[in-house]
Amino acid sequence: MNFKLFYDKKKPKERKNLIIILRDYYENYNFKSITDAVVNDLHKIWQEIAKPEEFKHSSLDVFFDINFERMPHYQFKKTEFMAEAENQYKKYIQPNHESYFFKDISTKPVVPLDSLHLYMKSVWSTIRNCKDIDIPSQRFLISEYRCSQIKNEILK
Repeated sequence: MNFKLFYDKKKPKERKNLIIILRDYYENYNFKSITDAVVNDLHKIWQEIAKPEEFKHSSLDVFFDINFERMPHYQFKKTEFMAEAENQYKKYIQPNHESYFFKDISTKPVVPLDSLHLYMKSVWSTIRNCKDIDIPSQRFLISEYRCSQIKNEILK
């Protein structure tokens, strides 16, 4: 976990939204028990990950608002599934939607459009310079490990 990507020291109380969509949800399932189980698992994962010293004993809730959405079962209720998929799309795209997700967020852009390229450059620089989240390096390590396994199997 890398706090550099989602934690802003200037806005320490601003939490990020974590949206979990339960696909193929069936009405007979107990929604609360499912969400409780997922939240408990997230908390367990959070406790196990390495965190900077200042956040070592912090709770997941300090950084994230966890929200759940449900989607009808695709095979049994395809029409309802497609309608809900359209609704989910509109919720995040259309400002006039009744449940528009970003309505409580300031209409002023967080990153001015003319500075967007600088922001993106900064994010990628952070990713490249941090060995823990440098995805290309992770891919390289995995491929190197797998090639080594194959080589050892062949040499046996």
